[in-house]
Amino acid sequence: MTRLYIALMLIQLILLQPVAARSGESLSHHNTPPACVGCHAIQARDFASSIHARPNKHAGDHPTCATCHPGDPHTQTGTLRKTHTKNCSGCHSGHARMQRYGISASAISSYEHSYHGRAFLHFGQTKSATCTDCHGAHSILAPNNAGHTCTKCHHKTKNKLAAPGVSHLALRINDSPLLKIERLFFKTLTLTIMLCLAMMITFDLYGRLFRRSPSHKTCRLIAILIALGFYCLVGGIAIAAFNLRAAQHLCIVWAIMTASAYIIHKLRQPSAVKKRSDRYYTRFNLAQRAQHILLAGSFTLLVITGMPLRYADISWTHHFNTLFGGFQGARIAHRVGAIILIITWIWHCIDLIFRWKQTGFSLKSWSMWPNRKDITDLIHTIQYNLSLQPERPHYDRFHFRQKFDYLAVCWGMPIMVASGLVLWFPAAAGSLLPSIAQPVAWIAHSDEALLAMLAIVVWHLYNVHLNPDNFPSNQSWLTGKLSESEMEREHPLEKARIDAKHGV
Repeated sequence: MTRLYIALMLIQLILLQPVAARSGESLSHHNTPPACVGCHAIQARDFASSIHARPNKHAGDHPTCATCHPGDPHTQTGTLRKTHTKNCSGCHSGHARMQRYGISASAISSYEHSYHGRAFLHFGQTKSATCTDCHGAHSILAPNNAGHTCTKCHHKTKNKLAAPGVSHLALRINDSPLLKIERLFFKTLTLTIMLCLAMMITFDLYGRLFRRSPSHKTCRLIAILIALGFYCLVGGIAIAAFNLRAAQHLCIVWAIMTASAYIIHKLRQPSAVKKRSDRYYTRFNLAQRAQHILLAGSFTLLVITGMPLRYADISWTHHFNTLFGGFQGARIAHRVGAIILIITWIWHCIDLIFRWKQTGFSLKSWSMWPNRKDITDLIHTIQYNLSLQPERPHYDRFHFRQKFDYLAVCWGMPIMVASGLVLWFPAAAGSLLPSIAQPVAWIAHSDEALLAMLAIVVWHLYNVHLNPDNFPSNQSWLTGKLSESEMEREHPLEKARIDAKHGV
């Protein structure tokens, strides 16, 4: 048996000589120890043809068998996929070493922030692609030769998935002026809008706390609790973006303050000023209320299933996935939410066209379209909150706050749906669209989702529910009606028009 084993080793070494000659260096080179070559001829042959077999510019630059298989490999039952990724990260995260070979050390962090990296490293999805899935384990492929590996999981892609660098989006952005502009655009848009919205809410709270008498529905203490709680919520969201632990604590403080304001509101209700009449004005019909409920429900579902993936580094966001039985359940729920959102959008568009037709296709029926009065109302409202005007402006059926909410949906919906479909069906998108479509969709979907979530939480939540005039909630989204006092405060011009029509 011993003689037979020696004879087999000699035959393997003889067969490997042509490969060594082609590679330009002997397989007994430091990259492949002779002891490994004897038994692992196929792996040694693959390794000799890979980029890891090229000469070192500095001693120890390239890995050897022992680098990825430390200790006694014959006592190991196998190498785990996480160990593969850890081995690759150990070398490729070294900036000095990578610079010597013209390779970006950011490849590791870009993978960690990709969908594949987040699913594998943070959510335990062992079938998600790792370094060796795309680049190989022994016959290491250069980035521009790894495209065909995507077809292992994504059939009918025609090799267009790896080309745009889906698993290394950060590297792709650095190499593409178009993607740089897109990312800068969304970041600038988000920052600008959120600063403007926060400033408007600050003016409103300032007027309620320091310049104006409290609303008849609330007292100053409630306004103070709402203001402090609101800024805790905004601060928690901002801190969460930097992966700091205080984020959840601030959100808890917001919940406590809001609950305290609600309790005080309920306790003082018996002594509150009674409404002067029970007259109500219809604002929204059943179809409009149903559309809003479906939109709000699907949007909430999409947020709580999508944000844990975007902020995978924030461990407490992973708890949202437990509501759906784990990561895979959250993926299914996210798609269900997307389907409901798309159906609601189509329903609303058909409803708009039908009602537009009833008015003879007159542009005057576009009541949500901004006009000059919205600008003057905006300026007047700021002046009123700063006590520069004696009374608030007289709003019509929809004021500038509501129009902003609606137009934000009109802006974001096409972006979210189009980019979401590209990411949902990568095989079809990779076959039909240019290679840059995947990273463009990834940036647009992720950044627009963040902007939409912030706008709803910061702006819409405050104006509709946390605003002292409406606290604890404006019920028109559910009942479709507003009381006479609410109409006088929020929509006096519409109320006057309705009263004149009915001879009131």
